[in-house]
Amino acid sequence: MIRYPVRRRWLAVLVATLMGATLTCSTSSGPISFHSPWGQWNATINNVSGDSTLIQFRCYLDGQRMLVLVDSGPARSSVALGGVLPSAGHGNHTIEIRIVNQTSSPSTYTVSGVTVKLWVATGWDTGYADGSVTLPPVTQTVSTGQSIFLIHTI
Repeated sequence: MIRYPVRRRWLAVLVATLMGATLTCSTSSGPISFHSPWGQWNATINNVSGDSTLIQFRCYLDGQRMLVLVDSGPARSSVALGGVLPSAGHGNHTIEIRIVNQTSSPSTYTVSGVTVKLWVATGWDTGYADGSVTLPPVTQTVSTGQSIFLIHTI
């Protein structure tokens, strides 16, 4: 029996999978495959007073939780947000940023630099942009457990 280091085994499994199947990613809303629209969003949330109050938040698209790179950590005054919007298509959408934990409640935050882009993947590394929208900044005072809503149409 040939033994491969973990990296080689992982690569062999990945190559075999890609050669024998259509690439799809599973999300809570179902599989995403090529020729499916998906979205990408970016924003920044800042405490208006500059105090480091934000500890944990959760992001949702149309009520379904999205994965974001960082959603908790030490208290901070500013966090860059962003993520993938699986199966997002044209129409009305709501991004919700729920404040789960903060050092002081209520606190006032501004969400700015909000950009939402819609893409259609046509292959492993090809695709095209199918729309985008830039939203104005939103400032809101929220208590722990409350949310800031970003409503947009793309």
